[in-house]
Amino acid sequence: MKKYVIGPSIKMVNTAIERRINEQNAVYHLTQSQGLVVIYLADQTNYTATQTEIMELLGVAHTTTLNLLKSMERKGMIKIQKNPQDRRANLVTLIWGDPSIYDQLNKNAEDNETTLLKGFTKTEIQCFKDFLSRAYDNLMEG
Repeated sequence: MKKYVIGPSIKMVNTAIERRINEQNAVYHLTQSQGLVVIYLADQTNYTATQTEIMELLGVAHTTTLNLLKSMERKGMIKIQKNPQDRRANLVTLIWGDPSIYDQLNKNAEDNETTLLKGFTKTEIQCFKDFLSRAYDNLMEG
């Protein structure tokens, strides 16, 4: 049997990141994905983005994005409405929390990235990003 070393290693890192973020976000009753959406929307003009932009941010299917956003809407975190400029598109607006929460979520994200990349040189970080991007592209090409 062939020994697979890259896939399981990436999965281990992903699981560790997800666990860490979920622990940090628990105080706000947010999952990793919800926290990412909150951070993203908090950085947008009028705390608003399109559903498509959020789908691209998360890198998941339309249905998965819609389910996540509907859950967040039921919790009173966001409001989903038709885009007045394009009735086929939805606008998502953050209506939950306050800037201190957004600041803490951003700080946690920065701290996590610093911890993840501790001991890496700038060149290694760039190579790592390039390798991950290329691996993702390979998988998406099928």
